Amino acid sequence: MAYTQEDFQGWIFCISDKMEQFTNEFAGENRLILDYTLASLNDLERWILNHYSDAHDLIADSNTLDLLTIYIGETFRQYIGGKWVIDLKNKKNAYYSMPTLTDTSYRGTTYVAPMTYATACISRNKGNYISGILMNRIAPRIKTIDELIKFMEKECYSFDSFSIGKYQALEGLFLEQNGNEYVYGYAERGHRDIEKRFDNEEEAVRYVLEQILEKKVDNSHLVA
Repeated sequence: MAYTQEDFQGWIFCISDKMEQFTNEFAGENRLILDYTLASLNDLERWILNHYSDAHDLIADSNTLDLLTIYIGETFRQYIGGKWVIDLKNKKNAYYSMPTLTDTSYRGTTYVAPMTYATACISRNKGNYISGILMNRIAPRIKTIDELIKFMEKECYSFDSFSIGKYQALEGLFLEQNGNEYVYGYAERGHRDIEKRFDNEEEAVRYVLEQILEKKVDNSHLVA
């Protein structure tokens, strides 16, 4: 769509109504949980991979691409903030005439381009390409165990097999402070194997986030 500034303001105005339909009717028809979480991005990406053979097919389905763009963008906003903007002046801009997100808090790449993530994930064929981009932006903001726990709670990670902070499991992974250091490992039948030791809390938290990104700390996100 070739936007004018007026068109774009109308597009923003309709976001709420579009997402109401997308996260309810569309989600129900396709057995998806679209609750603006990282896990939901993985579910949605798998849906994209199952329905489109290449980016051109998705681009041709402009209505669905529009809904995907909004949902991905709104999910990013849940975690890192930002506002919808569009550049209609600089035709040399890679994101010219494309809805993007930006915020003064963004570091590195100052724009988030959800439409390009939706199309690019097809050729990447990973299943967690989009959530990986978001995770890389979230990770630097999580520096303490308390912040890590809040993140894991939001993402519905089970603490039945992960001891951390206020959550204590009988067996499974653990991250805890041990004297002046932090240790990460696995406990089973009373035996504890320490995998890594860290000099400070931020380093330990960063390592666990890396394990989450690599799906070594897993969670399920299924329709009941």
